[in-house]
Amino acid sequence: MKLFTKIVSILLVAGLASATAQSAKNFYVKGSVGYADLNSEGGLNEKTKGFAVMSGMDLKLDSATSHSLEGGMYFDENLSFGFEWTTFDSGAEAGRDFDPAVSGFTSDHLIAINNFLGGQLETEGVTTFKEEIDLDRFMFVFNYEHFFNEQFSLLINTGLGILDVEQKIKVASLASQKINSKADETSFAYQIGLSLGYHFNKNISLYGGGRYLGGSDVDFKQKFADGRTISFGGFSPSAFVFELGMTRNF
Repeated sequence: MKLFTKIVSILLVAGLASATAQSAKNFYVKGSVGYADLNSEGGLNEKTKGFAVMSGMDLKLDSATSHSLEGGMYFDENLSFGFEWTTFDSGAEAGRDFDPAVSGFTSDHLIAINNFLGGQLETEGVTTFKEEIDLDRFMFVFNYEHFFNEQFSLLINTGLGILDVEQKIKVASLASQKINSKADETSFAYQIGLSLGYHFNKNISLYGGGRYLGGSDVDFKQKFADGRTISFGGFSPSAFVFELGMTRNF
């Protein structure tokens, strides 16, 4: 599903650029790469926070590398609109041996862990917890660009659309697989950004700045190996992104 949406997104941007080229002289294609700092620490981190702290495990989601592709056209020198696809993924993984003889855990600690695993904890060997997040954003974007001179400008970027986010959860011990599940949800998305532009000439420009990629919270439902369902609610797909982009005007 994720591969399909990414292929469709690239084709949509390419199609928009091609269609615009037939109807207007002033159209553009922009590619960007950036550093994404997620608002959420992760659903698994939230669910296991009590015993994760006790055990010294770090299950917070990592920062991610973002990639964006945008195509559109200009109303005039300052205003433009288009379609943008942005994608990034993140993850967290940690393991712990919960054998009281090795870890020093008390019965209260084990109760906290079993409240999450439904009483299935096996204390022999290492239990591994893993979460992966894969996020795609599909946006209609509206841009205003103020030119200080022929070389430098300030670009204000806004957008509305939808996002698709996939969560994969795996919890396994040496003896068995507790959770090996994935869930996919969509929600409303928006963005606002500010960047400085440097124009090498009328056709090639470089941009550097930041964007806030907002989105409404999503609720995931994952399944244990024995068929039980666990809810990872209130996951925030929003992120701050600091990026560099290159625009080609036609």
